[in-house]
Amino acid sequence: MRKFLAALLIISMLVPALGACKSKDAESTGALDVTETAAPTQTQAGAAGYGHSAGVNIRASAAYAFEGGQGATLYGAIEYENTGDCPIVISKAHFVFTLESGKIEYDHVPPLGEYMVVLPGETSFEAVWVTGKSVTPGEAVTLSASLTATEAAAPRVALEADNLYVADNYPGFSTLSGRLSCASQSGCTMNVVCVGFYDEAGAFLGAWYFTKNAVLEPNESKNFVINMRDFPFSDLGARVAGFKSAAFGFDL
Repeated sequence: MRKFLAALLIISMLVPALGACKSKDAESTGALDVTETAAPTQTQAGAAGYGHSAGVNIRASAAYAFEGGQGATLYGAIEYENTGDCPIVISKAHFVFTLESGKIEYDHVPPLGEYMVVLPGETSFEAVWVTGKSVTPGEAVTLSASLTATEAAAPRVALEADNLYVADNYPGFSTLSGRLSCASQSGCTMNVVCVGFYDEAGAFLGAWYFTKNAVLEPNESKNFVINMRDFPFSDLGARVAGFKSAAFGFDL
């Protein structure tokens, strides 16, 4: 029961706290840094039927400075790929934001990361919101990052997120809707869903992650609608042309 309540507390904190005021859109000029960055790896004993070499590579990144619900905010997101031969989880992420005024470093431990099991060749996402720093909303910012990957100890509970759609809503935020399906024969009582957004040229715009309060039986699907009130810009629906998703189920 203690572990269950702790997980519920973490889930409630997955999306940053939001204020009532409308966010000032971030400038996209100079905000993308899509240089592939090799990340450190770590090997642990774990999943059966695979090798034991954990590897990860960052494929794309996006960063913005904007006025969020908690004031001036740095947002950073990355798309990464499992390049090893075993299922992995990300135990730590190190973000380095570069602004005109200097660099800001931020260490991130993914909430519920032990359940976000990424198989070899699959991609997933991390996103952070950093407040309390000397940042000017709208200023140019780029991002580099490194990830620590370890061999997953928990089994993968396969979920699928599809039929994804972003709508821009008044007063200044976007909503993400779609369908979440359980592709596992075991079902699950909890989940974490990560979605990456891309423009017409295929450039990475950013990512969002959330949980849906739903029990999913094997082969069951449920629709969802998520408010993205603290995404760096409010017209994501007008900019997005493609999606990638990674969804993970688990039980406590």
